[in-house]
Amino acid sequence: MTVKHIKPKQPIRIVSEEEKLFRNIFRYSNDAIFVIDPNIDKILDVNPKACDMLGYSYEELLSSPISAIHSQEISKFLGFTDSVMRSGHGRTSELTFLCKTGDTLQSEISASPMIIDDQKCIVAIVSDISERKKAEEKLKRAENRIEFEKTKLEEVLSIEESLNGILNLDELITYIVDKATNIRY
Repeated sequence: MTVKHIKPKQPIRIVSEEEKLFRNIFRYSNDAIFVIDPNIDKILDVNPKACDMLGYSYEELLSSPISAIHSQEISKFLGFTDSVMRSGHGRTSELTFLCKTGDTLQSEISASPMIIDDQKCIVAIVSDISERKKAEEKLKRAENRIEFEKTKLEEVLSIEESLNGILNLDELITYIVDKATNIRY
């Protein structure tokens, strides 16, 4: 019996259950996930949510430098990535992304440094917080309005107290006059 060794054209790679799990987490996450190398201004990988969130195709994001989606805040972004590389983690809600439409997207980013295929990179999980920021601004305006109304009410109450003081003074004068007229000498 002769056994032939057949060499496949591509090496066969067996994917573990754990790797399948992590791929599915990456693919189906409700948050955008970016794998970036800030040292060379490159996006290495993104999940479908990142594409949906920013309006770019997968290919467009991978061919774009990081600075293209953080163009308005590139120095702040680079400071954040430097901090992540130094400390081993980072979180911020101070950065915005530039969408394909030209709109900006307020985000919260949680990031960690990793080594993938011998390359230092950052894995960043990005949440769209635009609606939360709008709600916070609306709440702040409502609080300012309440404070304004409270000040006006305090002024009205102060006037009312003054008027009550005057009215009570009239009652006091009337009482004194009544008593004085009743005094017999």
